[in-house]
Amino acid sequence: MFWNRSTTDDETAAPIYVPRASVLPPRIERGHYPGPDWALWNGFNQNIGVVGKAALGAWTIKTGLFHSLNRSRSSFSNIFDGIDEAGEADRIVYADPPSRSRSYSGEFRASRAFAEGGRRHLVLFSLRGRDVVETWGGSDRADLGRVPIGEIVNPAKPAFRFSEQTRDGVKHLTGGLSYTLAWGEFLTYSAGVQRTHYKKWLSGISG
Repeated sequence: MFWNRSTTDDETAAPIYVPRASVLPPRIERGHYPGPDWALWNGFNQNIGVVGKAALGAWTIKTGLFHSLNRSRSSFSNIFDGIDEAGEADRIVYADPPSRSRSYSGEFRASRAFAEGGRRHLVLFSLRGRDVVETWGGSDRADLGRVPIGEIVNPAKPAFRFSEQTRDGVKHLTGGLSYTLAWGEFLTYSAGVQRTHYKKWLSGISG
């Protein structure tokens, strides 16, 4: 079994510089954060899993179950758009509402190997699936004016008005059966069948 969790608190939104066509922006000062101070990312991601193996008579059973969770409490994009030769840009900050992504997945495998004279046989059955649900979108923006890219801009935090978020889900299930024959050192034959069920859905599509 394993478990891990990573938490990020108050990480500043790294600037994204978008120059005008055919314009090379001035040199960017390293280690300089141009604000605003409230454009911070907060969230965590977590993974839990368990794997197992057992013998059931002549069969070998292997299983794995996993759960992942990613949650963002606040998220921002810090944009410097239309940088000109003078080093000025339109300051735009996009804010995203809290979002969440979770996934359950697992696999079951049963195999049996046996010999018959100089022939070796392997029969394998597998079943694996995944269930994912995500929320995203609904962002709002704040225009902070056109200023030099190195100038610190730190206005009061606006009252962002978020729109409806999109919920996105996927269900995936695959089952398969295979057979392998090895005869001596020169002949190997394999055959198998597999069937997959896949379903994707969307609700509350964000504009």
